[in-house]
Amino acid sequence: MGSTTRQSIQEEIELEFNKINKDSLHPLIDSSSINIPSNKFLIPSESGLQMEPLANKYTHRSESDFPLLAAHAQLRYQRAKSAKIAIDAEVIKTMAHLQNVYVDQVNDFIDNQINQSRHQLKSLRSNRISERKDQQLIEQYLIERRKDKVNQLIEGSLLKYFEIDDSSKR
Repeated sequence: MGSTTRQSIQEEIELEFNKINKDSLHPLIDSSSINIPSNKFLIPSESGLQMEPLANKYTHRSESDFPLLAAHAQLRYQRAKSAKIAIDAEVIKTMAHLQNVYVDQVNDFIDNQINQSRHQLKSLRSNRISERKDQQLIEQYLIERRKDKVNQLIEGSLLKYFEIDDSSKR
């Protein structure tokens, strides 16, 4: 691997590290400190869910490239963590959606209760209207009875008057 390519990759990694919270990353391994066989050097897998030997991923690289590759793997791991944060955000959004669905269900329930109350109110009104009609019928009946009584009284007084008149003619 050429030194210019290696240097540009290192610069790219440093830029990436400056963007990421360094506390959550493992310290970079200096190439002078590598005494571990390449098949024992573990890095996060592509999924970020398990660890795999670095040699499995990069068999064509030399051991001097492993610190750089480990840094790349750490960046991938950090991106996987960011993706997990994004997934968590999706979960939160889904929970909010479910909460909205629950709120909608509660609103539907309240609307149903309001509609039932309106229906009950309409039935009460119709009962009142029938009661009013019954009351009007009763009042009309009473008025008719009073008219009949008045008519009877008038007829009675007229009869008495005519009877009086009939007696005066005699």
